[in-house]
Amino acid sequence: MSLSDITEKYVLTMGTNNTLADAIHTMVDFNSFHIPVLKGSKIDGILSTKEILFEFSRNPYTVTADKKLETMNLSKAQPVETTMSLIEAIKMLASGVECLPILEQDILLSIVTAHDIISKDYLWTQLDKVVVTNHENGFEIGNKAVSEDSSIFRAIEQMIRLSTSYLIVIEPDTKLWKGVVTSKDIIRYISRELSENDTSFDFLYRKGLYTMLPHPVIYLSDPPFIGRIREMMLDGYTSIAPIINEEGKLIDIIASRDLLNFLLDSNQSD
Repeated sequence: MSLSDITEKYVLTMGTNNTLADAIHTMVDFNSFHIPVLKGSKIDGILSTKEILFEFSRNPYTVTADKKLETMNLSKAQPVETTMSLIEAIKMLASGVECLPILEQDILLSIVTAHDIISKDYLWTQLDKVVVTNHENGFEIGNKAVSEDSSIFRAIEQMIRLSTSYLIVIEPDTKLWKGVVTSKDIIRYISRELSENDTSFDFLYRKGLYTMLPHPVIYLSDPPFIGRIREMMLDGYTSIAPIINEEGKLIDIIASRDLLNFLLDSNQSD
């Protein structure tokens, strides 16, 4: 099976003259968080939540909604052909490549992300009843912990510093977990807060993370089958699934990349 078997001939793109506000609203409106940015007919780079949050971290208090995409640090595109095998594409996505632009005769045809692979039911027929978590005794939060009183901007800084797409929000006194915030959650929040007549992002520095909770979770009493995790990720357009027990204790966090690795392992054992 090759990429041509799963490619949908549609791709959402933006131009280098589009603004940061354009990109944020487009991502949220279309639930598309990886957008090829074109300069003419050529791909100039890929814009994702990571590049947007990096811009806020790099230029605190000065970045504005009308900033042109041509002035931002875009991720380098790693285009592939439609003839690439699906397994090789999944390996690239599982290794950390977030988005693969698909070319046909040097023309951008589509893109594929982990979300696209997870959405293909026929790839998961043998795995949907597999339980994926192995942390029944608890999950180590580590340096991904952030207080719910922290400003959204501080969370952005922490995400960039740790090169992570999510943080675990804790209560400042008890240190108990309260929820999870992802880079997509932050982009959705910015889109809601940013009005057409306001080019300021001051709310990122004034408002705390508690305004963005809660995040959907999977209870351990409802076994965390891959099928249930896929359903949650697809319904919520999210790339993580927090799993908790009956007492509300965080047991595990499954990321879309974890599911891709399960899929690869399953194909190797067949």
